[in-house]
Amino acid sequence: MKAKNMNLQKLPKAFERLLIRINAALMAFANYLQRKSNKMSCGTKKVFLFFFCCSVIFECSLVVVRSFHQRNSFIFPELTVKTIRGVRNFKPDKIISEFEKIQKLKFYVDTLSGPKKDSLLMSHRPHLLDTLICLENIYLK
Repeated sequence: MKAKNMNLQKLPKAFERLLIRINAALMAFANYLQRKSNKMSCGTKKVFLFFFCCSVIFECSLVVVRSFHQRNSFIFPELTVKTIRGVRNFKPDKIISEFEKIQKLKFYVDTLSGPKKDSLLMSHRPHLLDTLICLENIYLK
């Protein structure tokens, strides 16, 4: 992303300095761990990897087993559906097909300009136009 499009707020100086110190401490700790792991032999690294994998497999299987044994399920109360009144001008000939909806959306996106189009197509839905073209081709076949 371009820096000029981003609307970032400036952090307070004290908080910024605190984050810099925390980052430096974490980097020092990571360097310490890297030095310690470089001194280990290949066999020792494999043993640690084996125990790590076994512990992850054990935890995952424990979660699965617990999910089957605990039958506490939440029952939703009955929900009533409210009908919307006021749709009086509904005519069956005004029904728009899916293909027409796709074409209208594609036309709308093509007519957009400026920051609306940039935010929609670049950050929120980067492959929207490709998807619309693909759907249009599927309907045409």
